[in-house]
Amino acid sequence: MTDERNELLSLISDLSKDARGFRDRTDYSDRTPIELRAIADAYYLESLQNQYEKACDQHEIPFDWRQVWRMNIAELQHRLSNLQKGLRY
Repeated sequence: MTDERNELLSLISDLSKDARGFRDRTDYSDRTPIELRAIADAYYLESLQNQYEKACDQHEIPFDWRQVWRMNIAELQHRLSNLQKGLRY
């Protein structure tokens, strides 16, 4: 197994824990690095969505999953950053 694959598998494990509270133990040995990156990105997006929900709750901002599901990673990162700075939408 290459270093890149090991890094991606470790990243998937960490991101799945952040996103769902438990580590993904799926056997990804048949997946390409591109597929592994897509899995990691999906877990990262889910983690950001959960963080955004919590931040909205903390700031008493109305939350709608339909709106959040339309946001991409960059938009969620931007909104989370602004919420941490005390800015609202």
